Amino acid sequence: MVIVLKRNATTNDIREALLKLGRNIFEKRSTRKKQIVASTFGKGLFADEKTPMEIQKEMRDEWN
Repeated sequence: MVIVLKRNATTNDIREALLKLGRNIFEKRSTRKKQIVASTFGKGLFADEKTPMEIQKEMRDEWN
């Protein structure tokens, strides 16, 4: 990604451009993470009444 700064840009303009760049990077990373999680872990159904630790213990026991 690139930030284009105009000659005679004010500090506020530069700050806005940097914040916009940061938001874009965050959105792309979070979207990619969501896609990876959905494709990897989104297929299993877990019981709502179990705690995450109970689910983790059951999964670990199944791996052995």
